[in-house]
Amino acid sequence: MDNKDRDREQDLLTLTHTGDEYNRYMNAVVPPIFMNSLHAYDSVEEYNSVDVFADDSFIYGRDGNPTVHLLERKIAELEHGSRAVVFSSGMAAFSAAVMATCKAGSHVICMKNTYVPAQRLFSTVLGPKFGMTVTYVDGTDLQEIEDAVQENTDLMILESPATYIFKVVDLKAIAEIAHRRGFKTYIDNSCLTPIFQKPLDLGIDIVMHTMSKFMGGHSDIIGGVLVSKDEELMRTVMTQERELFGG
Repeated sequence: MDNKDRDREQDLLTLTHTGDEYNRYMNAVVPPIFMNSLHAYDSVEEYNSVDVFADDSFIYGRDGNPTVHLLERKIAELEHGSRAVVFSSGMAAFSAAVMATCKAGSHVICMKNTYVPAQRLFSTVLGPKFGMTVTYVDGTDLQEIEDAVQENTDLMILESPATYIFKVVDLKAIAEIAHRRGFKTYIDNSCLTPIFQKPLDLGIDIVMHTMSKFMGGHSDIIGGVLVSKDEELMRTVMTQERELFGG
């Protein structure tokens, strides 16, 4: 068995068995779907001490949910990330990634062939209202990326294979540039899913999936997810961007 076969076997085990903790769910073979909005506690003090970032700590459905947490665990394992955070849509996840890594006046480098609504967010909201600027690059020319970096560059947005034209870029080389020049990298990995590409292993900081695409597979769900190896970044994403913006 070669390395690829071992990886596929591990991915299959993750998909089928992560979360199979029968003793927690009255020995149910399939974990139940939790539909409650609230979780009750015996005292105000106990409620106030809950850390929603911790495993099995839930208060309100917008902050987290046991069923959603199982999905997050599976995706984090598949992507080799430390934490995944699920959103109500891919755009909610994308917006959260931008807000977690950028600020008013930030400069962003973006591949030209990325998801059009993501580009429109900059041209209609983040640029006019928050003074953020974007430099669009091809993505295959590493020198063009080096030349695009500015003092206030905080993020590079990638999509590989890219929307419509399936352009592939050198993620490892781009991640090395970003780490050296001090900005974060984000990739839409919806096309290949973690089964066929694990960008975090190549040095990318944040992976996003629009779950209505290949991860869902049947055009019957809408959702988004962010994954990273950076626990502190994911805490910010979960407890600020998701909770406070309601994504």
